[in-house]
Amino acid sequence: MKNYQSLAISMVFLAFLITSCSPSEKFTTTATSLPNTETPISTNTPQPTQKPTETPEVLPALTNWKEIPILPDVLSGSEGFGDYQYITESPARIITAYYKQEMPKLGWEIRGDMMASTSTDLVFIKGNTFVFFLINADGDGNIVYIHLAQS
Repeated sequence: MKNYQSLAISMVFLAFLITSCSPSEKFTTTATSLPNTETPISTNTPQPTQKPTETPEVLPALTNWKEIPILPDVLSGSEGFGDYQYITESPARIITAYYKQEMPKLGWEIRGDMMASTSTDLVFIKGNTFVFFLINADGDGNIVYIHLAQS
């Protein structure tokens, strides 16, 4: 009896399938409108502020960094990862002359044997600490990189 019921259900399903796929009938589709369930996406568009923005306070240039003198005419500087760099309008010959004069006054000894062949690289030692200066041209001025290292 169970087999007849399964067979009967299969026959009804097959009949329904055949009649629904009949070429004599035309299928029509109707567009259905689904409710909008999308979440708005933020575009991060800046909005005007209520009051004018304030100009950041200009901080004075460093006169020294970790007891290393900084050229007096620094335009800007930044520190990071044990290094300091600054921008100056002074020519490279003035920068090197400044450090060759000022560093020995503070107990630093110049290490000519560790310097590159260019005059824009300087190395000084004091105790077990080295300081490296690299001067790179940048537009009308120079960027001075200072790096401290312990031996």
